[in-house]
Amino acid sequence: MVFAISVGYADYMNFWSGFYKAGALRKEVSCVAILQDGKILMGRRRDNQKFTNPGGHLEPGEDPADGAIREVKEEAGLDLDKSKLEHLVSKEVTTPKGERYLIHAYKYDLDEKQPTSMKEDPDAEVRVWKWLSMPLDREVLDNLHSPKNVLLDALGLSLSKQDLSEMERVGR
Repeated sequence: MVFAISVGYADYMNFWSGFYKAGALRKEVSCVAILQDGKILMGRRRDNQKFTNPGGHLEPGEDPADGAIREVKEEAGLDLDKSKLEHLVSKEVTTPKGERYLIHAYKYDLDEKQPTSMKEDPDAEVRVWKWLSMPLDREVLDNLHSPKNVLLDALGLSLSKQDLSEMERVGR
């Protein structure tokens, strides 16, 4: 005997969001550092003007590398070859609100520049994509959308505001 129950989408989401809020489940995210000629591709978000890398939430059951490729295509319009995608680290972080995320960080060395496009971005989160010189300057590091930036940490590109202040103080 099979029993079925029909619930609306809002009820379904409210049910599962309770697990996320309680920390019982975690969300998974893939993000990519796209590098070329000593520069990294970063976007300025529409909502808060903070800097971000291409990436986003994985679909249920989606392979993290496939999700990274999909997110870059959706958000920045770039076509990446999965075989050239380099996994850097997967790390769990907890936000100040107690939400748990498993972040899959990747690096991709772009052979030749491709124009960016936001036509396929369903969320339209990024206002503009820019190629920024590395190491990243203080304005960027002080204005990251994700202050616990697993991707930039894995690349050795992030320093805290305190570390930067100390380096300036001692003249380095």
